[in-house]
Amino acid sequence: CTGVPIEVGPLAARTDVSAGWSVHAAYDGRPVEVDYECLRWNDIVRANWSPEPLLFLDAWRSLIAYGRAGILSLGWRKAKLLVVASAMPVAVSTLFLAGYSLVLWAMIAAGGAIAAGQGWPAWTAWLPLVLLLGLPFAWRLIDRALPLNWLIRGMVFVSRARHGAHAAIEARCSAFADRIAAAAAEPGWDEVLIVGHSVGAQLATRALGKALARDPALG
Repeated sequence: CTGVPIEVGPLAARTDVSAGWSVHAAYDGRPVEVDYECLRWNDIVRANWSPEPLLFLDAWRSLIAYGRAGILSLGWRKAKLLVVASAMPVAVSTLFLAGYSLVLWAMIAAGGAIAAGQGWPAWTAWLPLVLLLGLPFAWRLIDRALPLNWLIRGMVFVSRARHGAHAAIEARCSAFADRIAAAAAEPGWDEVLIVGHSVGAQLATRALGKALARDPALG
C-alpha cells in the first residue's frame, strides 16, 4: 500500500532452535533491512499435547489449578477477559455434555415407550446409546466455531509448567537466551525487538530474563 518495493527472503533454519528470513526495502532512497527469527518450541508443545478424550477433565483440572495459583483472582482485577477465556472451555464443555446426555436420555425413554407399545424386546430401547459414538464428532463441530481444544491445551500446558512438569522449557529458554544475546551483539542493527504471543510471551520474558542475568548491560 506504500508503493515501496519490498524483497522477502526465503525461510531458512538458523540454529537448532530457530529459523528466520530477511526483508529488504528502501525508503526515500535509504536501505532498510529487517531480520525475522522465530525461536521454536513447537516440538515441546507437540510432545505434551493432551489427547482429545481427556480434554473435558483437563479443562476442569486446569481451571482449578488456575484458581489455586491465584491466576483467576489476579485476572479478574487486571484482565477480566483472561477469566472469561479460562472459564469458557469448562462452561461450554459442561453444557455440551449435559445437553448431549439429556438428548440421549430422551431418546432412550422414547425408545422404551415405542418398544413397549410395539412389543419389541426391552433391549431395543437402549439402541440410541449408539449415538455415543458420535460424541467426538459433535464436539468437533463446536470446536470449529470456538477453538476450545486449543485453549484447553494451552491452559494444561501453563498449569503443568507451573509445577515444573516441562523440564525441556528451561533448557529451551536458556538456548533462547543465548540466541538473544548473540543477536544483540551483532553489529549494524539499530534495535532488537523481542515479540511473544500468548504462552510464547511467558517464554519470551523468561528467556529475556535469563539473557539479562548473564549480561546486565544487554540492551
